[in-house]
Amino acid sequence: MKRINLYILSLFIIGLLQSGCQDFLSVEPVGNVNTEEFYKTLNDLQLGLNATYNVLGTDRYQKSEWLFGEGCGDDAIRTVSMSPSGDEGRLVQFTFTPRNQWIFNRWQINYEGIFRANWVISKAADLPLDQINIFDEQDFLPIIVGQAKFLRALFYFNLVKTYGGVPIKPERIFINGSQDNTIQPRSSIEEVYDYIERDLREALLMVDDRYNTDFFQRGKADKGAVAALLLKVLAYQAEPGVLHPKWQQAMEFGDYLVNQRRLSNREVLNFNVKYDNEFNPETWPELKQRLFLNLNEDLTEEEQLNLNVENTQLYTINFPYEFLWIDEGEFQPGSIFELVHTEISETSYNVGTRWDQELGRANTTGKLQPNNFWRDQAATDPRAAFIFAQGSDESIEYACGREGTISGGLLDPVKSFCMKWFHPSCQRSTSGDANSGRNFRIIRFAEVKLFYAEALNELGLRADAVQQIKDLLERANTIDDRFRDGRTRNVAAITVDSYENTRDLIWAERRLELGFEFDRFWDIVRQRRATTFMQIFNSNAAAFGPLWRKDFKTGINEIFPIPQDEIDLSNGVISQNPGY
Repeated sequence: MKRINLYILSLFIIGLLQSGCQDFLSVEPVGNVNTEEFYKTLNDLQLGLNATYNVLGTDRYQKSEWLFGEGCGDDAIRTVSMSPSGDEGRLVQFTFTPRNQWIFNRWQINYEGIFRANWVISKAADLPLDQINIFDEQDFLPIIVGQAKFLRALFYFNLVKTYGGVPIKPERIFINGSQDNTIQPRSSIEEVYDYIERDLREALLMVDDRYNTDFFQRGKADKGAVAALLLKVLAYQAEPGVLHPKWQQAMEFGDYLVNQRRLSNREVLNFNVKYDNEFNPETWPELKQRLFLNLNEDLTEEEQLNLNVENTQLYTINFPYEFLWIDEGEFQPGSIFELVHTEISETSYNVGTRWDQELGRANTTGKLQPNNFWRDQAATDPRAAFIFAQGSDESIEYACGREGTISGGLLDPVKSFCMKWFHPSCQRSTSGDANSGRNFRIIRFAEVKLFYAEALNELGLRADAVQQIKDLLERANTIDDRFRDGRTRNVAAITVDSYENTRDLIWAERRLELGFEFDRFWDIVRQRRATTFMQIFNSNAAAFGPLWRKDFKTGINEIFPIPQDEIDLSNGVISQNPGY
């Protein structure tokens, strides 16, 4: 398989930064890299950025994504391969304590990413001017910083939806005698989201237009990735059924991605609200300098703010659904952001593909499986064969030139597996499970269309919202007849309806289209439906015995506890969430 891996490019700097990334976990961090000596050139900054991307490729990061986002939700149930008394089992069944290892791992790995991004961003401002005296390099500097801002926003987004308000770490760390700013109190949820939003809005002005079409730049954050994450962040802040200003903003960025709507610098930044006022006195010239924006100085300030942010993403969903999760689906026209993996036959480093081994082999190692919703309700959908399968079902082994059933035992209690996780045998690594070159998808264009549909419906534009759903269903109806087995969605029967019915249609389609893409738990919490679906889950799981139920507590378990080690090390500066 051909692969590019940011991990390889930054192996030597990772060792330098690794111990420095523990400052928020240790009373006296040791072995910190001397950044005064290291960050002197653009190449140094690029290596620091590569090390920040590397966090996404670690086992701790990717495993926490599927354990929390899917394992804690109602669509997946643990298999007998995951012990109910271990930290993984206790997490997904809500019997954990604040000392659960995965509660700690998710906190730690995301703050590692924030630490690395902070160094890139802060040191960019200190870069000697004689090191950026070439025009091309002046253009490259904002791209590096913009990508670091995107990654920092992604890490904070993971934290705020997991733990609620979290500490916002200063970009510059001081650990000198009485000067120690490593321990910070928790900010409010609103403050953290504001910080995330500002990073993404600024990054959208800084990064390149599109990377997925450039083979040597694939896997990096471009304008499409930034805008898509910003759309998601805006939707998470809004409340369904409430006329919230974030819905309007989400609709604008959905329009930007789906219909190539033009947005100006002023609109992207929400400049009139977020800058040059009593809450944030930063002026446009000051902001432009901080973001390293190279604009035509012959233009007035007003003209610069009204310049359009380039948008030539042209994403589509015109790619066969049945190929989305195998090698042929990597960086297809509907892929917005995915993490590139590689095969390395001999290395002591974990390249972060263990999720493939623990979820995607349809044998006795699988730790999660679809629950019975997919057998009982989703089986009539054209996409069923590529979402859910049991031993007698057809498989996507046709990617290897053969059809039929998948080999390997199926685990209790449901004896099923997720086809999105299944890795065809001919595309698996030849160098060991832990070094598979299978990419990790993070944001798809289909998700953008679904968030866009939600925003449109909330704003009363129901015909446009319904059209987004029709587009996805029409694609589903084109799936290979051998696997669709006569299943067809009646697109013509879907008509404009009430707000509630349209919202339910969008959410139902989200569950099908994006099922098992590691977002289900966050979805039902965001939709204020976690209690309802956990009750349904427990009712279905009762047939397997009490060890399979989820002990979800309304008003408490919508967010997780702050790791107890963090509270202990902060001497009470960091407070615990209610109920823990």
